[in-house]
Amino acid sequence: MLSVIRRGIIGAGITAAMMSTLATPALGEPNSAIQLNFPDVLVPDVGPGIERMGSLRSEEVFTLRDVVITVDLSGLTEVADVTISGGSHGCSSTSTLITCTSDSISGSFTSFLPRLLFKAASGAENGATGKLLVTVKSSNHETLSDQATVTVGEGVDLAAPGHLELTGAPGSTLQVPAEVSNAGAKDAKGAVVSFFHGFWLDPTKQYSNCLYAEGKLRACVFDTTLIAGKTYRTHESIRLKLRSDARAPWYAMLETFWETPAEFEQSRADAGGWFGKPGSGEPLRLVEAPSAKALGAGQVDANPSNNWAGFTINVTGDSLPDFAAIGATGSGAAGSTVTVEIGIRNVGPATHYVEGDPYEGRSRLRVTVPEGSSLAQLPKGCSAVDGEGNPDPHPERLDAAYYECWGPEYIETGKSYTFPLSLRIDRVVADAAGEVEENWLEDSNPANDKAALVLNGTGGNGGGLPVTGAQVGAIVVSGALLLGAGVIMLVVTRRRRVDRLAN
Repeated sequence: MLSVIRRGIIGAGITAAMMSTLATPALGEPNSAIQLNFPDVLVPDVGPGIERMGSLRSEEVFTLRDVVITVDLSGLTEVADVTISGGSHGCSSTSTLITCTSDSISGSFTSFLPRLLFKAASGAENGATGKLLVTVKSSNHETLSDQATVTVGEGVDLAAPGHLELTGAPGSTLQVPAEVSNAGAKDAKGAVVSFFHGFWLDPTKQYSNCLYAEGKLRACVFDTTLIAGKTYRTHESIRLKLRSDARAPWYAMLETFWETPAEFEQSRADAGGWFGKPGSGEPLRLVEAPSAKALGAGQVDANPSNNWAGFTINVTGDSLPDFAAIGATGSGAAGSTVTVEIGIRNVGPATHYVEGDPYEGRSRLRVTVPEGSSLAQLPKGCSAVDGEGNPDPHPERLDAAYYECWGPEYIETGKSYTFPLSLRIDRVVADAAGEVEENWLEDSNPANDKAALVLNGTGGNGGGLPVTGAQVGAIVVSGALLLGAGVIMLVVTRRRRVDRLAN
């Protein structure tokens, strides 16, 4: 199936690509390769069927024009029936061919094709398999095609307990329950739980039957047979430690997803190396929970909508980041260009990172240009604004008095984010005073949110503001956006949104 994991990784690719450039390119002719992907599909032999979709992916924003999409179903006779899900979307179909047309398909690095509903064909036996062929033709790109294998499997139903709430202070270890029920009528031969935990959580113990990557727990695989109607939990709670530099009061993210071993192998193959490698130590065991009722959930899962468990983790305490603006001084003759480094420093004690929409947590600097100067070039991520912070009608102009510059969404405590600002001295003004201000993020000490930007100083500080020059451990990005360490976290933060779009 196009698992939620797989859709989450696609969602991460969309967002990471959007984050990698502040000024989104205009949609135009595709210059880099576009890949068509339609995942293999596991179809339960019972239930309402399962929805899947293909995707178009590229390393840049793209547009395909005069598009014709065909799905050849002739290889699925007596295996699966496939129909268009959720409306026709400009599509028509027969028993062996689906055809969809569109004037254009535009993608911010990924674009999804119409959803298809797969149901086991009448009389199809478990293990029955066939092929479908997807083709995308357009007037401005070569023909794209991909083939997927469709397999009928025994339908079971694994269910997670839903939503739970945990509380902990920075540096504390949380005891996370991992529980699943077999709510179907058939025994489930094994189960796999995948973990989507965010930046603030790290495992304190490893197990030989669990997978780890980049210091994160990714999944645990169990060969236990789950009897229909029974509930199971791990023999001990999963221990996840909150980072000591976590913001508080705040929140941390954690979700778990249960699926069958067959589904997981498909997800793992599609995710590349994201799931990582087995850990060390004894295996984590799955044991029957006493006096527990099955909630509903497990070979191909006939009802994947109830496989998720979401955790609200409330981080308690009083620990915020402190953003200090970094100003600069420079001097030069009329007509010369002076390049200075400006930015912000996170004095601490908390690291800054917001799990969720990456734009919500990005830093933003307001730059006031010193009198008598203008920009020699516009740094990436910066745009002209007026005195109230409203967008300038000409955001790329070089002679504005004010600019806003977006920075990263991740700034570790004790580290700085800086970028070069090139100023052309149009006329020499003694002690020409400008300003750098972090005016977007909440912090513990607003007093240092502003710093001076001074040209041709005569010994003063350009109007009274300090030049906060501490740049120990500075992250110098030469004007480019720093993506930080958030890409894999987006598997968590974007997974749910993309999943809903796909269902």
